[in-house]
Amino acid sequence: MQPIPGQLIGDEIRVNAKTSWRRSLEMMLRRAVPIAVLMLVCSDIFGAVIRFVAVSLGAAWLSYAPMLFATAVVWAYFFVARLPRGVWVTLGFFASYACYTCLVGGARISLLTQLSSVVFALYTWTPFLLGLVLVSLRLEGLFARTALLWWGLAVAGVVLNTFVAFPWMGATFEVLGQQSQIARDWTTNGIERLAGFSRASFTAANQIALFSMVLAARVRTHTALKLLIWAISVLAIALTTSKTPLTVMVVVPLALLSVRGARAFTTQPTLPLYVAMFVLLMLAGITVALPCASSTQDLFSNTSGSDFGFLTFSSMLDRAATMWPSAFELIASDKNPIEWILGRGLGGIGAPQTLVEPLVVNSADNLFVFLYVTFGVGTLLFGVAIVGGFKRYYWEEPNTFITLFALAVSVLTLGIATNVIESVIPALVTGILFAKSFGAELPAMGPRESMKALRRPRWSRLLQLGSRAPTAS
Repeated sequence: MQPIPGQLIGDEIRVNAKTSWRRSLEMMLRRAVPIAVLMLVCSDIFGAVIRFVAVSLGAAWLSYAPMLFATAVVWAYFFVARLPRGVWVTLGFFASYACYTCLVGGARISLLTQLSSVVFALYTWTPFLLGLVLVSLRLEGLFARTALLWWGLAVAGVVLNTFVAFPWMGATFEVLGQQSQIARDWTTNGIERLAGFSRASFTAANQIALFSMVLAARVRTHTALKLLIWAISVLAIALTTSKTPLTVMVVVPLALLSVRGARAFTTQPTLPLYVAMFVLLMLAGITVALPCASSTQDLFSNTSGSDFGFLTFSSMLDRAATMWPSAFELIASDKNPIEWILGRGLGGIGAPQTLVEPLVVNSADNLFVFLYVTFGVGTLLFGVAIVGGFKRYYWEEPNTFITLFALAVSVLTLGIATNVIESVIPALVTGILFAKSFGAELPAMGPRESMKALRRPRWSRLLQLGSRAPTAS
């Protein structure tokens, strides 16, 4: 029996309506992505201010709104949009580990409790996943093009904090029955650790270090201006007394100079690439070796005899003696051999532990430790992905190569003494580096959608300043 023409037309209308609805939602989410990024970065830089105002208004939950909005945008985009193959592989990786975590963790605690821990873990990975979306939409340039603004705000907060005692320092509030600090108030050897507008001194220091290194990687920026930015950044980070970001301010310029010096050998055009790869592999080796080496504690004990103000090895000694061994003990205490290969799964270490095992919460304080306890040998995926696309960018987009190299060196240096993933801006940068290795970006939706994008409001176009691939200019 042949369908009547009216039936065919009706089916076609329904199909077109469904496709049109999906495309409209995808376009809306595309426009929401840069807004989510700006909100997330802003909430990280002004974290203490936002939380203080929200608590004062009796609506502490408002301080979580930027992260919740970013989470909603990211996952809605994943469900609706057409994604590059690399993003699908990444999502499959996370989905597999979510199932694995529920199977392994369900043997220790209830499945519902374990599932809540997995959901919380995915929530903490939001900045990283947002980095994947930025690259797939060719919006990663937004991070580089707004770096000067964010750097200036972060520096201004810390410098102002030297003259003004902000009311939110040390203040607390209650959330879900637990006390939480608005901004951490602490000292190192009697020296106050200034946090500026952020919730912690190391958060502000990470922001200043990463954004200043993006600015330092710009080829067309005058050397005098780069030196000025570097000097101001070092001073501001010193005021926070954060030592790892201060190390970034030394390591990254030296790494950039080494690549630049290698370019002098014009007869060896691949030498700068090999130098860059050597630097990255050396930093990755240090990140792995320090927590794994049994002699690490003795090393820091022998070098921590004399302190110079806030410059002390005591925090690294504490990591070597307590933090890192305790992280590996989490796997050993489960008495499940498979975890030494595949890790404990999502939520196995870090902030999500507060839900299921609050007595053994471990922040890892090392990128390798955090990834290994979570993913086991799956950690190799992150290492390969971060450096995977460098060769292509070296030959095709040299300015982009320099920017990505500076960011990769920054992340790996921070990863020596921080877990990176649970810090908003470092995690966002890691997601961008991870996604840039895919080599294939999301194609344009078509002429009609492109024309619609051109007719969007002016304020929306301003948010899309970074719609091109990041360059060093």
